Amino acid sequence: MKVGRRYGVARLIRGLRLRGGDLFYLAANFRRPRVLIYTDSRGFDVVSRSRMNSYVSLLRRRYRVTQVICPEKYTTIIDFLSHMDQTAWTAYDSVIVHCGIVDFSPRPISGLQAVAESKKGSSRFCEVFDSNEGYYARPFSGTYEGEPTINLYSQSFLVDRLIPVLRGIENLIWISSNNFVPGWDGNYVRGRPRNIGEIVEVFDREMRLGLPRVVDLSAWSHDDVRRYTVDNIHFSAEGFRRVAELIGRALREQLLEPQHRSDAV
Repeated sequence: MKVGRRYGVARLIRGLRLRGGDLFYLAANFRRPRVLIYTDSRGFDVVSRSRMNSYVSLLRRRYRVTQVICPEKYTTIIDFLSHMDQTAWTAYDSVIVHCGIVDFSPRPISGLQAVAESKKGSSRFCEVFDSNEGYYARPFSGTYEGEPTINLYSQSFLVDRLIPVLRGIENLIWISSNNFVPGWDGNYVRGRPRNIGEIVEVFDREMRLGLPRVVDLSAWSHDDVRRYTVDNIHFSAEGFRRVAELIGRALREQLLEPQHRSDAV
């Protein structure tokens, strides 16, 4: 019976660790800094399809992490802002957002229509699509799978409408995209639009300039990208460890700023 009880307790603990709510670590880190991490598909291991193999799973060991990992088929900055419409940023010591690749990447016109269909009923997305109707009428010169390409919204919409809202989240840390290695797609067999690196960098630059605290992955060399990602976008196991280190550094710097208690970390 004692062995059975020990086995049952161990199984319960493992179950708590694996639950999406992360109850085990939330309880263990109850008195530690509260961190919200909101990510697109880059927040989990696309090879194993696991949220456990992620920089999130590394950070939750040290912080009281609330995680929202790829909640939508197309998880964007707009989805993050919709989430924050219902969530007070002041409830957290830090808000980490890793979104933008879906927003900024060029996609076929039919792909944009698929995104729009998936976002029906969202007031924030209604604003995006209504405000960018003229923008969509002038697609990029590059094509993909025989179609003209465009991204989710214009550069001016990002600068004038979104970055000011993001800046209003005073404890925000944004994670940028890394550069794209030309001619290399890793394990992504479909290939990507040729102009993806150029377009994403234009929008990422606006974010880096407009936001006060950024974990900037654009400094990675092409060798780094091959080492730290599996397909120019999603991370390898080593990449997750590297991103966790960079986020941890940004968190420590943020938590030691005057508005935080000096003993926060």
